[in-house]
Amino acid sequence: MKGISLSFGVGGLLLLLAILSYVLSGRPPPPAAAPMGERGLEPVDLSVRASPGGFWDEPRVQSAGGDWMFDVFTPPIIFFNPHTAEFTLTPPLARPVEPPFGIELVRVDRPLYRLQYAAHVGEEGRFLIEIHDLENDRWVRARQGQALEDADARIVSFSVERVRVASDDPGQTAFVEDRIRLVIFDERLGEEVTLTRAPRYDEGFLVEVRDVSGTIHAFPRSGPLVLASGEFHLLDLVPDPPSIRVERRTPDSPPLTRHLAPVNRPAP
Repeated sequence: MKGISLSFGVGGLLLLLAILSYVLSGRPPPPAAAPMGERGLEPVDLSVRASPGGFWDEPRVQSAGGDWMFDVFTPPIIFFNPHTAEFTLTPPLARPVEPPFGIELVRVDRPLYRLQYAAHVGEEGRFLIEIHDLENDRWVRARQGQALEDADARIVSFSVERVRVASDDPGQTAFVEDRIRLVIFDERLGEEVTLTRAPRYDEGFLVEVRDVSGTIHAFPRSGPLVLASGEFHLLDLVPDPPSIRVERRTPDSPPLTRHLAPVNRPAP
């Protein structure tokens, strides 16, 4: 017991000397020596011992089907089929791309008649009438009974009727309106056409389509539209909202019918 006490005393003295040396010199004290008589560290075997053999159970089949079997630690690879809105284990096959039809609809419009009433001056029996020739973007003047220069038409009659128009609002004063009636004979049509202040529209509709090269074509009034990609026959037309039903005929394939709506393309 005296030997052990002596060892602790010597160790304490050494520790005190180390602290005094640190305070006086500003250096950290050396590590304290282990007390005499303490047992040193003993090595430990850290090697991993092999575990006894074993087996994993096979994964159970999922309720989705016999192919749906996954291990616990294996993330499954699952695909989504947008066509059927279902998940699948195999990549969904892309739907076959339909071949280009050959044309797309640009617009369906009701064109204006080629001659429009513009204005008049004078008095009864001596009116001078001005007509807008839309084909040539010019204004033509003529009197009753005269031909319209280079317009294949002549004026048959012209009248102005002054009509008192009452307002829907009782507090508003009625006003007088001149109602125009201009009758011309269209030599191209071989018939009379009546014009007023309101726009006069042509019979039928204007249908414009664009081919694969970007060229715009107007459907003929009668017969098919013949292009390099085939003959296109207009089967039906709806003005509002605009759409058409077209049949394409080619020598090496059966007829193909499609409904087309206007395609809005960004400006170049």
